[in-house]
Amino acid sequence: MGAKTAYIEPGSPWENGYCESFNSRFRDELLNGEVFSTLREAQLLIERWRRHYNTVRPHSSLGYRPPAPESFLPVDQRPTMH
Repeated sequence: MGAKTAYIEPGSPWENGYCESFNSRFRDELLNGEVFSTLREAQLLIERWRRHYNTVRPHSSLGYRPPAPESFLPVDQRPTMH
């Protein structure tokens, strides 16, 4: 078939559209709107954004569904330890 693995130069964002798309959204949706006073504040806000991005925010490539929606089991249906 002639298919070969493509080599992507390090630091060549135009060759890796997936990462570049994520980086652009991360900057637009979080970094451009926040000023972090401490490292801990940055960690907390980034983690909150990451959870929203992965569990709530709809993604067009997934038919406007979140990639890993959180699921909750009612208390009476949770597995029990014996």
